[in-house]
Amino acid sequence: MRGAAAGLVVGGATWALNDALYLTLPNVAGQPQAAATQTLTPTADRLSPRQQFDAVVPAGQAIGTEPGSGSRVRKDSTVGADISKGANRPPVPQVVAGRWAAAKQAITGRGLVGQVTQQPSSAPQGQVTASTPTAGTKEQPKPWSTWWSAAACRRAALPDVVGEPVAQAMSDLRIAGFGTQVNPTYVTSSVPAGSVASQSPSGSSAPAGSTISLTVSSGPPQVAVPDVTGDTEDQARAALTAAGFKVKTHKFLPFGDPTVTTQDPTGGSQAPQGSTVTITLF
Repeated sequence: MRGAAAGLVVGGATWALNDALYLTLPNVAGQPQAAATQTLTPTADRLSPRQQFDAVVPAGQAIGTEPGSGSRVRKDSTVGADISKGANRPPVPQVVAGRWAAAKQAITGRGLVGQVTQQPSSAPQGQVTASTPTAGTKEQPKPWSTWWSAAACRRAALPDVVGEPVAQAMSDLRIAGFGTQVNPTYVTSSVPAGSVASQSPSGSSAPAGSTISLTVSSGPPQVAVPDVTGDTEDQARAALTAAGFKVKTHKFLPFGDPTVTTQDPTGGSQAPQGSTVTITLF
């Protein structure tokens, strides 16, 4: 019985000694530095804050401790606290006007990733003409920093395909050495439906091999036909012309002051702007 009692006393003394000398580190991750310091300082004699980059934890907040939270440490030990400086955001280097190979080396040397797009330009072939983001912009590690490398600039004669059926226009442009892209949105135009209403770029020449954008016509807009029955020829012609129509007349009397007895299309109906309205005078 005395042995058991002695064991209990020794065990209790050991537990008390351990509790007096050791502690369990709390979790301070995400706490502002001042709060993390206040949490940790009473639990250890020496606190060693360390500043380091972290892509997730905002600047000024604790990332964690070394040893980690939950660890048992002596109260007189030194605890390392990692404090975030925020993400390491290297600035995009100046690469415009340089060679693309040198630009690639400069960008990857800063931990960034580059994507090259070639496009026609008056600059020498292989020279960087622009970069996105621009030089000096600070980026997260490994973003897509994009630059353009100029291709040789050779211009070719550009056919004017406005007014052509879209299939014919695409064929003419391919024969001339251009790519084509058709705008999916059609527009009302005086050009017949299904024909090219506009092209971009336009003009007499464009960079060889470039893409020409074509906008297709859905036909002239539909407008209301004025009702001119009972009007004189001059009155009817003035009203129809003002609405955007052409006028064709049929007269049955070569003398007198005849008026419109019928018209085609009829007044109030819809017809393509620029189409012809036939009036009959009697």
